[in-house]
Amino acid sequence: GTPSERERAILELRNAGSRAMPLMLKQLAAAGSAAERDGIVLAFSRMGEPVVAPLLAAVDSQVDFVRLGVIEALSMMGTTQAVPRLLPLAFGPQVDA
Repeated sequence: GTPSERERAILELRNAGSRAMPLMLKQLAAAGSAAERDGIVLAFSRMGEPVVAPLLAAVDSQVDFVRLGVIEALSMMGTTQAVPRLLPLAFGPQVDA
């Protein structure tokens, strides 16, 4: 859609908050292109504090696109709530420090 349509959609998603997350996470898992994934991740990042907890829960997803997308969204949001959950992923035993 157009930039104004995209902004309107993000505003509606922000208003829906965590209620929109299950469907959006399914959309992310089924996204057919990088542009579609990027759009969903951008929307997540603009939805604010109400979606931080569902995004943190989705870090454990078995679907790579979902896991990476929610980590990217949390990073874009700059929320410090994500730090304790993401530190083990960044510096876990499988990664040389």
